[in-house]
Amino acid sequence: MDMPRKIDMQGVAGLAPPLPQADAAFFLDIDGTLLEIADTPSAVRVDRQLLALVQSIHEAAGGAVALISGRRVADIDGLFPGLRLQYERQYGNRYSAAARNAQHLEQIFREACERHGIATHMPFYEPAPPLQPALF
Repeated sequence: MDMPRKIDMQGVAGLAPPLPQADAAFFLDIDGTLLEIADTPSAVRVDRQLLALVQSIHEAAGGAVALISGRRVADIDGLFPGLRLQYERQYGNRYSAAARNAQHLEQIFREACERHGIATHMPFYEPAPPLQPALF
């Protein structure tokens, strides 16, 4: 398998995105983005610099970091040890953390969906009555 070439980032410093706001959350894709593509999923390695960078982002964002992958959680824990424990200390076993401006974000979301004809609410579903009475 041919490995992709590394991109030379010289001369693109002026193209950096703006710094995130203080209440930003980070969704970091792991496979093929943070980590190089390897011949097998188990051959992927996280070097100390990357681990330190993700740890720094995690701390600076107050824990608002999600690692996105199709891997099992246990495999992600092995690649990025300690991050899950820090998250669980802060948020418990929840898969979401309340945003300070949740109502405003929900309003923006609903307005955007309405503009594009996307349903955001399904009416209560009631199954049709059975065609044959149950015996048990």
